[in-house]
Amino acid sequence: MTPISSAAPQAPEPRMDAQSLLGVLEEMSQSLQPGDQLPTQSELIRLYNTSERSVRWALNELRREGKIVSRPRLGTVVAQRPPAQSNGHAGDEAPNSGYVADMVVNSRTIVAIAVPGQTVFSRAMELLFQQTQNLDLPLVCRFFDPQSSIVPSGERPLGYVLFGRDLLPLGKQLQDAGHRVVLVGAPYADTEPDVICVYGDQEHGGYLATRHLLDLGHKRIAFRGGSDWPQMRRWRGHKQALAEARRAGALIEESHIFDEEFEQWRRSPELAAAYFSQPDAPTAIVAWNDQAAMSLLSLLSYVRIRVPQDVSLIGFDNLPESQQVHPALTTIDAAFEQQLRSTVRLLTQPQPASPSQTVIVTSSLVCRESTSAPSK
Repeated sequence: MTPISSAAPQAPEPRMDAQSLLGVLEEMSQSLQPGDQLPTQSELIRLYNTSERSVRWALNELRREGKIVSRPRLGTVVAQRPPAQSNGHAGDEAPNSGYVADMVVNSRTIVAIAVPGQTVFSRAMELLFQQTQNLDLPLVCRFFDPQSSIVPSGERPLGYVLFGRDLLPLGKQLQDAGHRVVLVGAPYADTEPDVICVYGDQEHGGYLATRHLLDLGHKRIAFRGGSDWPQMRRWRGHKQALAEARRAGALIEESHIFDEEFEQWRRSPELAAAYFSQPDAPTAIVAWNDQAAMSLLSLLSYVRIRVPQDVSLIGFDNLPESQQVHPALTTIDAAFEQQLRSTVRLLTQPQPASPSQTVIVTSSLVCRESTSAPSK
């Protein structure tokens, strides 16, 4: 007969909460090399005795911060890290970057420059690398801080690709120095930059996003974005769609979720739960971009606000990660591949383009699972 143990049964290990898991995953991502895989969601649930909801939230936070990215067939991997810029120069290439085809800048090299922390940089660089590889052109990637970095000098590449309107002053300086320059990104509305610009049709994209929600029957719509939204072409499209609906007799209530308020929600998620439990809470949200939408999606899941049953959510950019979250994100396709194809063509054509030239690529709506008709 097997003796009966008199020892008290061992208490189950307490479940790891989302914030603790985020800290663990941050340490894990820092200990790995760019491109290394993280455990799958099911493995993380088992390893750390946590919930699927906590895992999704922690991973989405790391994606929002640019520390991890999702790759088809690879899963979640550590993102490329911006280089340390101790000397303030823009010429410090990221170590182990998969995009540095030639560290020596010569007359066939395209130099891509971005501000550290840009949410679409990894995706844009993947597509730019494909374009330059097809033409057998070297590609060098750099980060540049407009507040402290020094303008590159003493090199004569084929041309520069700058990502984001914050680099317009740098583009003008490089262009005045005789370089070919293309800025990928929309300038503020009512501005005429003296640098060649390529971007998706922001105004039309903003219109499509809001028009989609209105067509689904939403009347209470919030805009999730930063404080500079009145200067954005995307905001104009949003307002155009609302104005059309009002002229047609619809009673539309609009609101805004600014960065400051969202940061308060992240620190105190119960504030988000209280906001969306109000009877006049928005039934749909237009997020500034996919990263903002996915971060909000993660928070809503954490406080048990269902998307799209309780609130519909739409992003902008059509990043690969937008298909991999749950529910898959409805978004606006900014046609990055076409933008970068036009960019490389402008840099490689025999005759330089006029500095006033602008290429605007058509944006399109991508309907997925995060939007539906309002339930209330």
